[in-house]
Amino acid sequence: MATGDPVRLQLERILASPQFVAAQRRSRLLRFLVEHSLAGEADDLKESVIACEVFDRSAGHDPKVDSLVRVEMGRLRSRLIEYYADAGKNDAVRIEIPVGSYAPVVTFSDIAPVAPSPQRHSARPRIWAVAYALLLCGVAAALSAWLWRSHDAGQPSIAVLPFLNFTGDPDKDFLGDSITDELTGTLAESGNLRVVARTSSFVFKGRNVDVREIGRALRANSVLEGSISRKADQLGIVAQLIRTGDGYHLWSQSYAFPADDLQKTEGEIVRSVAKALRANRSGFVDASQLMATRNSEAHDLYLRARYTFNRGTLEGTRTGLKLAREAIEIDPGYALPYWLAANAEYTLNSYGAASPSAVWDRPMKELEEALRLDPRFGDAHASHALGVYSVYHDWPRAEEEFRLAIRQGSVTAPSLYGWGLTTRGRFGEAHRELAAAIEKDPLGPGPRLHRLIVYYFEGNRSQAAAELESVLELNPENITALVQLAFGDALVKNCGAEQAELAKLRTIGPRLAATQFIAASTSITCGHPAEARRILAGMEAPDYPGRSFFQMALLDQTLGDTGRMFDHLKKAADNFENAVLYLKVHPIFKPYRSDPRFIALVGQLGL
Repeated sequence: MATGDPVRLQLERILASPQFVAAQRRSRLLRFLVEHSLAGEADDLKESVIACEVFDRSAGHDPKVDSLVRVEMGRLRSRLIEYYADAGKNDAVRIEIPVGSYAPVVTFSDIAPVAPSPQRHSARPRIWAVAYALLLCGVAAALSAWLWRSHDAGQPSIAVLPFLNFTGDPDKDFLGDSITDELTGTLAESGNLRVVARTSSFVFKGRNVDVREIGRALRANSVLEGSISRKADQLGIVAQLIRTGDGYHLWSQSYAFPADDLQKTEGEIVRSVAKALRANRSGFVDASQLMATRNSEAHDLYLRARYTFNRGTLEGTRTGLKLAREAIEIDPGYALPYWLAANAEYTLNSYGAASPSAVWDRPMKELEEALRLDPRFGDAHASHALGVYSVYHDWPRAEEEFRLAIRQGSVTAPSLYGWGLTTRGRFGEAHRELAAAIEKDPLGPGPRLHRLIVYYFEGNRSQAAAELESVLELNPENITALVQLAFGDALVKNCGAEQAELAKLRTIGPRLAATQFIAASTSITCGHPAEARRILAGMEAPDYPGRSFFQMALLDQTLGDTGRMFDHLKKAADNFENAVLYLKVHPIFKPYRSDPRFIALVGQLGL
């Protein structure tokens, strides 16, 4: 890339923005269009060419049958509008794609729009335009740097990027990732730091992106990056703290140590980073989760458990649960594995891979033990608060604990609290908490999944759809998002679209309760109610793994079986299903709000 080309510089800035950084398909399309226009090939940008070159369609692609390019172009235009309304509102160079065209149009601030000039043409007619654009870029950069320094003067913010594995052993990948997780969690304990969640930081794993662009995408004014290596029986860590506004190195250090001293070294890194960011709180590292065990074997098992759990797959969750329990056996006084085991068990249920009757029994005991061992464990408080609400229906107590978790630096608490507020119909407060959650986790799916639910309950379908699209761009196999998408298709009677989402779910987990739910829903949408009832009957079997009575109630309502709907809602409440807490605000149940059975359930759930 020509470093002096303002159009290419602007392209890279756009692609590193929150609107594009996780949207690989849209990023690839925009780069293709801009580069071909700059090369003088704008006239060659045909739908069939884009389908083959960008989206790997075959040479026989028929645009009349497959509308992929037109759909993606519409989404690309929307993302560019979002970018220039947010991160790019002060940019000196503007790239747009007019409707009806595939050729980008570039505007240099207040200069009239011009198409990117072919590189092979003479540069003389553009000299003054380019010079003026570079001048504007310089002014914008200076302004951006000033704003960034002003932001630095407030609360410091940091993103811990995945540590690179330089050991030469792929089996040691878990070390780099897990060190990243532990440093993120420990730094979050300092109330003086805003720490970006690991789900957002890990978007940049294995990607060579300028640290300044990472800072913009994650809204962080510093990043901690590093690597881990091994020589004989010694581990080595190189860590460096970088200011994202200008790429300046604030601190760097190399460590060599026996594997048994990993936790001690992590503590030294955290203390040094906190000191460099002027966010140190006396003793917070010594009392932190890093110092929770002196057993290196238990610590190693926990790191492996967290690594596999964070893969977000069904098998990874099961393996994480197994390893966490092994860590507990070795050191029953280690709080972190209890918290991880509880989350893994709950996640298995949400995937429909465990029985609802066991949703909270053992996880609540594990969370209570984690908090007994470490009362300052913010994320454990957040998970426990969710259980207090779901199991005991004690909202005042749960709300108090959610707020405690937030004060203790929990990254997950704002999102879970926002979800709880949603079920209470406190949508304005829910939006505020979820905005805070997205500030900490700008590229993570969790807060956005919760926010799309708020939009849906508010009746804002377009915003809900935009959030859903963002989640699926981050992870096209996110089960919760696929279920939401398919059920949304059902509400508008789109049989073909729902069938497509069902096919994706069947490739991920054909026996999952969520897949069977969408299979029954698709049968109803496509005019086969008898098939839906057959699937429902199978889901009701006592030994069916992960059955959801709330999902069955939704199907009953669609089929018009009101009596069965209330029976299933009662069973959902008795089995502590989280989703039944939507009862009072879910629009699908609005016609039944004066029914005595509905009123009794609302009372049982404390809504």
